[in-house]
Amino acid sequence: MSITLITGGVRSGKSSYAEARIKANGYDALYIATAIAGDDEMRERVAAHRAARPATWPTWETHRDLHTVASVVDPTAYRAILLDCVSNLLTFVWFDEISAEDGFSAAEVDAVERICCAELDAIAAFAREYDKDLLLVTNEVGWGIVPPSALGRAYRDTLGRLNQHCAQLADEVILLVSGIPLRIK
Repeated sequence: MSITLITGGVRSGKSSYAEARIKANGYDALYIATAIAGDDEMRERVAAHRAARPATWPTWETHRDLHTVASVVDPTAYRAILLDCVSNLLTFVWFDEISAEDGFSAAEVDAVERICCAELDAIAAFAREYDKDLLLVTNEVGWGIVPPSALGRAYRDTLGRLNQHCAQLADEVILLVSGIPLRIK
């Protein structure tokens, strides 16, 4: 059992790397997909991700209640868990908890961060309890320009702290740059 955080920029090859790593071990994996397809372009992205996965991998599309995984998918049906991705998990928990029209407070952002940390802790605890390898995919968003809006800065900062939390949970951290994996922990 190990926990691996796979991070990098957008379209750096994180998901493909994670999937290839699991396939190389000959494992089936539970794929936890955290995105919600709210428009045609996102539906196309989700469809492409689904098509790339082996049919033997059960998929659970959710960004909440990760502690209920054993009641949703039989834990004996797979050897690994791939959560793709932490940044979408944050996005959709944020949308659940904070109304964009009303603005947001620091307390609300802190609450969203606590919820996300609890979700990630729950899936990590499940992986440990059931002796599953866990791969967490996330985006590095703090290397670019400072976002011009308070919302963008709050999201960037919160994801940065979530990524730190994941790195602390992880036995190994892989950074993908232009499709090249670099082991940093």
